[in-house]
Amino acid sequence: MDSGDGIQLAIPEIAADADCLTAALAYAAAGWYVLPVRRVAGKAGKHPGGIVGHEWHHKSSSDPQVIAAWYAATDHGIALHCGRSGAVVFDVDDPDAMPDVLARHLDTAPHQSSRPDTPRRGHYVFAMPPGQTLGNGTGRLGGAWGEIRGANGVIIAAPSWHPEGGEYRWAHAGIVPVLPADIAELLPDAASAEDAVSDAVVAAFLAEHRAASRPEVLRSWVSALSGKIERGESCHMSAVSVVTGAMKEARAGYFPAAEAIAALKPIFFGAVALGGSTGVRRTGSVADSEWAGVLAWAVGQALAANLDEVRTRVAEEMPERVESVDDIAAALVAETQGAQPISLADAHAVFRRWLGDDYDTDAVDAVLATAAVERLDGDPLWLLLISGSGNAKTETVQALDGIGAIVTSTISSPGALLSASPKRERAKDATGGLLRKLEPRGVLVVKDVTSILSMSGEARAEVLGALREVYDGRWSRNVGTDGGLTLDWAGRIAAIGAVTTAWDKAHSAIASMGDRFVLIRIDSTVGRQAAGRKAIGNTGSEIRMRAELADAVAGVLAGMDTRPIAVTAETDVLLAAADLVTLARTGVEYDYRGDVIDAHAPEMPTRFAKQLAQVVRGGWLSAWTGPPRCA
Repeated sequence: MDSGDGIQLAIPEIAADADCLTAALAYAAAGWYVLPVRRVAGKAGKHPGGIVGHEWHHKSSSDPQVIAAWYAATDHGIALHCGRSGAVVFDVDDPDAMPDVLARHLDTAPHQSSRPDTPRRGHYVFAMPPGQTLGNGTGRLGGAWGEIRGANGVIIAAPSWHPEGGEYRWAHAGIVPVLPADIAELLPDAASAEDAVSDAVVAAFLAEHRAASRPEVLRSWVSALSGKIERGESCHMSAVSVVTGAMKEARAGYFPAAEAIAALKPIFFGAVALGGSTGVRRTGSVADSEWAGVLAWAVGQALAANLDEVRTRVAEEMPERVESVDDIAAALVAETQGAQPISLADAHAVFRRWLGDDYDTDAVDAVLATAAVERLDGDPLWLLLISGSGNAKTETVQALDGIGAIVTSTISSPGALLSASPKRERAKDATGGLLRKLEPRGVLVVKDVTSILSMSGEARAEVLGALREVYDGRWSRNVGTDGGLTLDWAGRIAAIGAVTTAWDKAHSAIASMGDRFVLIRIDSTVGRQAAGRKAIGNTGSEIRMRAELADAVAGVLAGMDTRPIAVTAETDVLLAAADLVTLARTGVEYDYRGDVIDAHAPEMPTRFAKQLAQVVRGGWLSAWTGPPRCA
C-alpha cells in the first residue's frame, strides 16, 4: 500500500549484524515512521515515549537526519509507529488459538518472530484498508490468540534487544499487503483522535476540505500561534494546539485546510529556526519532520471532532462575518481617505505613548517615508526593519494597515504571490495571490521575513527570486508540468517588512541575487526593562493600541504634500553613502571553516543611491525632520 508519498510500505531485509541506526534508516526508507526506545527490561523498554516524551504520537519520524540524531552513539531500540505508517499488526502470542479467518491469511504478510523456540509467534504486518482506520481492539476475532497494534500502537522491531530472552528477527520481509476484507470486517474502526494519521490520510484531508464559507476566521489562528510563540510558550505544543483547532474548523468548511497550513507553517518554521522556548534550533528536514508530525496529529483530531460543537464555538466567539479580504482592504482605504491629518510630532507621541519613551522613532519615520514614496514617481522603495525579537518591529510595520496596505505574516512560496489553483479548486472569493490585490500599485507589508529565511535553500531562493522580479515591476510565473500556463503581473509596489538579525546570516545568498531592501536597524540592547514594563501595561489593550498606531500613520500620510520634488543639494552625500554601503555589502562566500572562498564583483551604487534619494523625498513629503540610519 502507498504510504501517501509514493513509497509502498514494506519490511526491508535487515542483516543479522545490522545496528539499530542502519535498521531504522532502512525502515524509514521503506515507508515507516520510527521512534527510539530505551534498552531496559520491562514496560519501559517498550514505551514509545521513553525518549521523545509523552507527545510521541506526533514526534515519530521517517527523516534520516532526525533518525541519525536519535540513534548515533546510543543503544536505543526501534519502535515502528503502526498507525501513522498506515499499518495494522497482529501480535500473535498463542498460534494454536488463532481463529481460522486469521490463520489462513498470515502466510501472506511479513512476519517478525519474537521467540525462536515458537516460530509462529510474533508480529504479522498488514496495511490498513483504504478509508479505514483500525485501532487496537480485536473485535470479533476475540483475544485468546494475541493482540492488535493499529492506531496508537507500536511494535518493537529487529535488531532491537529483547528484554525477556527472546529475539526480534524478520522471518519473512517484503511488501506489506492490504489487510484482507474478511478480517477487516471483523474489527472495529478506531477513533481518529487516538493517534496521528498516515501521510495518505493527511493528503486526502487536504484535498477534500477546500470550502471557504468564512475565510476570515483563519486570521484568529494565525494570531494565536504568533501570540503563543511571542509569549515564550513551546513552539511544538503551541503548534499542536493551534493547528488542531485550525484543522477542525477547516473540516467544518470555514477555510481551506491547505490555506491554513500555508499561513501557519511559516510561523512555526521561523520560530523553531531561532530555537523557540528550548533554544534548540531546527531547520530544513528536521523542522519538516516535526511539522509533519504536528499536522498528522491535528488531522486525526479533526477527523474525530464533533462538527456541531466546532460550529457552535465559532458562532459564539466570532459572530461577526467580514465578507472577504478585499472588503477589508476597501474599508481600510476608505477610512484612510477620511483620516484626520496630523503632524509627524503627533504621530511620534502616539507611538511613544504605547511603545515607550525609548521607542526608536526613526523606525516609524522610515516606514512613513516608504509609504509616501509609493505615491510618487520613480522606482519603488523597499524597507526592512531589523532588530531582535520583541522590539516593536511588527507593531511598527503593521500600522500601515491604516492606509489599506496588504499585511501578511510571510510569503511561503511563489504561489502565495500568484496562485495557479484550478478554477474548480478555487474558493469563491479567492483573490489569486497577494499580487492580484496589488495591481497596479499598493503597499505590501510582510510581518515575518525571518520565516522566509528559515526555508530550505531552494524554497528561499524561489521566493527571493520572485521578489526580485516584482521589485522591477513585472513578473511572469510559469506553472504546470509542461510550463503550459504563464501568470503575468505588472505593477509598482512598496514593500515593507520586519526581520530579526537572521537577515545577516543569510547575507551571502541575498547579496548574490542583488539586495533590493533599504535596512533600518533598531537597537534591542537599550531600554529593555522599560519596554518590557510597557508591554505588560498594554496587556488587554492591544486592539486599541494597534488601531491608534494605524490612525497615526494614516493621519501623517493624509496630510502629505504629493507635489514632485527633486533631490539636488544632497546628491554628493547620498552618492558617497551609497558607494560605501554597496561596496561593503558585496556578497562573500565561506567554507565550513569560515574561510573566504569567493567574493562576488562589487555591487554598483546606482540602485541604492536611487533608493536613498527616494527615502529623502518620502521623508520630506511626510514632514520628516532628518535621515534615518539606512544601509
